[in-house]
Amino acid sequence: MFSKIRNRKGFTLIELMIVVAIIGILAAIAIPNYLGMQRKAKMRAITEASASLKSELQSWMAAVAGAEDRVVDFDGDGDVDADDDDARPDTIADIPDQWLANEKFAAEVSPWNGNQLYVSGPCDAESGQIGIDCTGNTCVVTGCSDRDDDGPNGDGIIFQTTVSVE
Repeated sequence: MFSKIRNRKGFTLIELMIVVAIIGILAAIAIPNYLGMQRKAKMRAITEASASLKSELQSWMAAVAGAEDRVVDFDGDGDVDADDDDARPDTIADIPDQWLANEKFAAEVSPWNGNQLYVSGPCDAESGQIGIDCTGNTCVVTGCSDRDDDGPNGDGIIFQTTVSVE
């Protein structure tokens, strides 16, 4: 009689329950970490896009302030030519609207919601966008999260810097 029990193959119910419990514990640990890493990656994408925008914006501001010809691709066609002189904004305060009209920058999308990445003026908390707000010879670049409690101050702003030109 005992020989019949020993020759059976397969798993017992207890063994299967233990395996399911182990998988559940691993999932309970891994899923929140995965979601946290996604959030950090999106915040990092906004921060890096804002930082790279800073050098491009500096070039635009210098070209507008100095009325320099054929320095920056203002129309977004990929060529720096006479058409860019016509597309150059009149003042630094006009740069954000021109920026958004530029095909290169208008095509960028937010990692959170798929909306346009750049907006004219300060971005709103919960927008997941980058705001460009220019007055005088200074522009403020602000990167906003998709939640108003993110950021170092808990205000939804994850990146903010000022760009100016003499």
